[in-house]
Amino acid sequence: IYARESRPVQVSERDAVGESLLTELETLRRCDETLTEYTGKLTEQLTKLRMA
Repeated sequence: IYARESRPVQVSERDAVGESLLTELETLRRCDETLTEYTGKLTEQLTKLRMA
């Protein structure tokens, strides 16, 4: 019975942690996209330098 009474608090805490993790994940995803973009640009520049 006690576990059931305390459960809503745990669920809301878990939801808050879940939201926080989703936010972090979204941030990491954007960083990954940015790094991929920069890596592509650097690769293009290196290719141009090699051809020069």
